[in-house]
Amino acid sequence: MGGGRNIPVDVRIIATSNQELEKAILEKKFRQDLYYRLAVFTIHVPPLRQHPEDIPRIAEHFASAFCRKTVKVPDNHMKKMMEYPWPGNVRELRNVMERASLLRQGNLLRPANLLLQNEIDISTGTKRPWQHAHEIVPLQEMRKRQILSTLQACSGNKSLTARTLGISLSTLKRTLAEISMGGQLTREPNGSI
Repeated sequence: MGGGRNIPVDVRIIATSNQELEKAILEKKFRQDLYYRLAVFTIHVPPLRQHPEDIPRIAEHFASAFCRKTVKVPDNHMKKMMEYPWPGNVRELRNVMERASLLRQGNLLRPANLLLQNEIDISTGTKRPWQHAHEIVPLQEMRKRQILSTLQACSGNKSLTARTLGISLSTLKRTLAEISMGGQLTREPNGSI
């Protein structure tokens, strides 16, 4: 950086996009010269909902990555996963499998323990009531409900709840105390609850 001599490098750039770049070029939203620099070899990967037959293999891959021992996803659970549209694509599936591995009991990933990120319970296929599009819920109330539902899904285990939510155990305990006293949820300096 800031030097006066060229340093040869041998790199390969892999770039991804969820946009149709050719269309974006026509609409002047993406630079054509950059596209031709990047588009040496293009691989189109359709969204997960367009190839649900791959979901069992991908789910098993993530299950083996997150669990140290062999686990099984029940057939009825896998069927519901294949019917779900996966708006978050493979990242959402990965998150679901990671969450399930935290909540598993023994070598079975049970449907009731797999709650999707958008709070659809795939064991019943129903949305949680506060997620309905017509209901507007204040952010504080949403946080409270998320914490309490995660605590319930973790069978009251506070350490597991804190890990699942990505917050410290002390933050969870303080937040639960505020909830039980009817107080407002406050934010940590780092932005967590």
